[in-house]
Amino acid sequence: MKEYQPVSSQEFIDTVNTHKENHLIMVEKSLPTNIVEIVHKTSERTRKSLHIKPEDTVVILGEQTYGLNEKAKVIGKRLLATSASAHGLQALEMFASYDVVGSEGGIYRMQVPSPHSKDGFASVNILSGWRNGKNRATSGFRSPSSEELQSSFETLKGLYGAPKSENLLEYMLKRYKQSKNYAEANMQILRDFENQIGLEIKRNVTENTLDTQIAINGGMEVMLHLWPKIINIASSYSVDGVRVPGVQETPFYLYHNGDCMGRMESRFLPNEKIGMETPIMSRCMHCGHEETSTAGDIIEKERNITWRAIPRVIAYSTLGIADGHITGGGSVYNEVAETVSNSIGIPYFPIIHMSKSNGNGGREGIFDYQSSAIGNKGQSVEKATNFVIEGNASMVDLILSIGVDQLKQSIAETLESGVYTDSRVKCPEPLPKYKSVIKV
Repeated sequence: MKEYQPVSSQEFIDTVNTHKENHLIMVEKSLPTNIVEIVHKTSERTRKSLHIKPEDTVVILGEQTYGLNEKAKVIGKRLLATSASAHGLQALEMFASYDVVGSEGGIYRMQVPSPHSKDGFASVNILSGWRNGKNRATSGFRSPSSEELQSSFETLKGLYGAPKSENLLEYMLKRYKQSKNYAEANMQILRDFENQIGLEIKRNVTENTLDTQIAINGGMEVMLHLWPKIINIASSYSVDGVRVPGVQETPFYLYHNGDCMGRMESRFLPNEKIGMETPIMSRCMHCGHEETSTAGDIIEKERNITWRAIPRVIAYSTLGIADGHITGGGSVYNEVAETVSNSIGIPYFPIIHMSKSNGNGGREGIFDYQSSAIGNKGQSVEKATNFVIEGNASMVDLILSIGVDQLKQSIAETLESGVYTDSRVKCPEPLPKYKSVIKV
């Protein structure tokens, strides 16, 4: 789906249904009989574990576990998913509770417009000590303390005023108190926010749960069979920003059990044919722990895994876990994965995302709104304004400016008029400083 060609959610549904009808035919034409049988088993068992019927048409949408630190423009995925769900599609929201590690800044900071800052925005850290966990899964992080949150909200009070900021602070304090695990808390925060603005996705799963289930249900054997071919094709197709793993690297990540939660770098023993019993040497990138295992051992012990970027989406598509994919439009891996899938002979599942352009070459977010943090004074008013227009501000800016009740109404109006990839949610004027912005 090209960005410059507006596509309706109904057109996307039609494309997905066509893909679903042809998928099994192409799998049977392109793969050996024994692998085809495993593909069928993997799809059936994995869908069943998610309470998805074989006849259901499923689209997947992934998200980081950043909570309200996430950029407001990611709501575009939910807008498409909600519109498609109204026409019979089943949306599955997947959260990256393992595969996002501490080196990714969105985990610990929110970015809000600031007309007095040189770059037009301010980065507000809500979690200290993150530098010590740059190779740890998000599930290995603790939730921020009351003191950390209160300290970070001093910046927000200066930009948005105390009443609105204290309302949001109370909301976040309550949610982080309910779960001391940072990834779990952020998933619940985002899902509750979606519900408050009328975009709740009924089905959700963490990526480690889904990826592990796929592996256990037979997907590991299929992906190891395809792995040399995947790497061979991907290596010959160069895309900026995409690192293609070596064939000796495993198509998945392991994680060090226990309190460490470090991501492990895993490789097959050199000069060995890749299979379920090929020795795998793994080293934890957080604490240095080393171990040797096999794919068979990993499956037998039901160890948590996450697929690497390219094999992950190939697995979701090839194994029939999902029939379509709603993306943010920023992943550089889908192009490589699509080329690999088509070369194998199994068409890649349809992809859709909201347009990120205003049609004149400029960047544009999903929400058309005015930030309460931006007045007429400051050295960087224009930069701060563009920061908001392009959709780069964290969701806290949208909430503190417009509030969930007004957002819900604006989103409902957009859904009623029909959602296209170039749709924008027109928001009303910002709330007064004394108004509540979210239901605690």
